[in-house]
Amino acid sequence: MSATELVASARLTSVERPSDAPAGVPAASVPGAASAASRSFKALIPARLNLLLAAIFGVSQAYFLVLYPLGLIREPSAAIAALVVSVALAYPSWVLIHEGIHNMLYPARDANDRVSRLLSVLHGSPFAVLKLVHLLHHKYNRVEDYAEAYDPARTSWSRAAVHHYYTVLAGRYWSEVLACLIVWLPQGRRDRVIKDLIGDGEMGRRIKSTLAKKSTLQEARTDAALCLALLGASFWLYRHDVWVLLAALSGRALLVSFFDDAYHYGTARNLPEAPQPARNHELGPSWLVLHFNHHGLHHRYPSLPWSALPAKAREEGLVYDGGFVASALRQLRGPIPISDLPAPAPTAGSRARNGSSSKVLNGSAVTEERT
Repeated sequence: MSATELVASARLTSVERPSDAPAGVPAASVPGAASAASRSFKALIPARLNLLLAAIFGVSQAYFLVLYPLGLIREPSAAIAALVVSVALAYPSWVLIHEGIHNMLYPARDANDRVSRLLSVLHGSPFAVLKLVHLLHHKYNRVEDYAEAYDPARTSWSRAAVHHYYTVLAGRYWSEVLACLIVWLPQGRRDRVIKDLIGDGEMGRRIKSTLAKKSTLQEARTDAALCLALLGASFWLYRHDVWVLLAALSGRALLVSFFDDAYHYGTARNLPEAPQPARNHELGPSWLVLHFNHHGLHHRYPSLPWSALPAKAREEGLVYDGGFVASALRQLRGPIPISDLPAPAPTAGSRARNGSSSKVLNGSAVTEERT
């Protein structure tokens, strides 16, 4: 498919009203609109490339967890270089899991989920939990989902700073690993832990209710058991050099945590009818992160495959909000009082457009949770 055809195919998305729909009518209410958009997106998935990347990322994560201590590469300098590369690939591996969350890793749903679950186990967290939390992030972004904001009337700056820096430098990833233990708790205790971690808003309630479903919980527990078994095996294999494994896991945690929220740091508070605030960060070789630096674009077109984002950016004349690394470093400025965040100020046009977008996206999240 040519770049021109790619851009043209991407114009109908799950968050846009189709051109033949009456003004103000959500795409989901137009017969065939959602399925037409889905078919358009599925045709854009680079399926073979994604499977190749899944194999590369899978081997890379298995290398530092299991193969390095087994001495697969005998020459010490080459082994250490391979270990460093494996840790560095943890971030694009997470981005490919993210494609699976949006059902854009592979056109066939079963294959999409199987590959995503395997990569998630190597990542250290159940795919069902990653999927649930991420889809709710799209729904509640900057409404309930704030990583850096705090209320000075309830929390001191120093306490907020400890939480913020831990989250940015490691905690985002370790909270995903912690899910391996949380899913095994009895429901009452599990709900209390989720309330402590997420809060008692709608997002927390949705997480609790979805994990209470037998099918979701069973899948999450199966994958959690595999994650814990793999991690336990890694510690046993590294038993004479545990510090190497801890350094590798810390590197993975830093990469995933540091870049995960950078696109939202200091962005405006959200309203249900407002655009979802997220930035786009400039990165020359953006293929290194599967174009995830086009994050604001992704929030507007959440079902567009990673390979189609640059063409969409060119079509819209995208202006970046700073460099990839420099923008992430802004997080080191620390937590921000919630009253200091920019207030949402949607235009009349964006209110109408994104009002229907919210309905479609919310419906999508509900659908994902049920499957």
